Amino acid sequence: MPMDIYDVVKRPIVTERTMRTLDETNTYAFEVHPKSNKVQIRNAVEKLFKVKVLAVRTAHVRGKVKW
Repeated sequence: MPMDIYDVVKRPIVTERTMRTLDETNTYAFEVHPKSNKVQIRNAVEKLFKVKVLAVRTAHVRGKVKW
């Protein structure tokens, strides 16, 4: 079953680092569904924000271990 575009893109990531990269390189960061692929992410962002996506880069980031 294909995912809806609202299921693929969960939320934007707003940190000091992402705001700096936004200003310098016009790059945005989003939290996405772990099972989504680059094609699904590209299509969802293009439809949601009516923009042309040039490239999609992904990273799996684990949370910090708390003692």
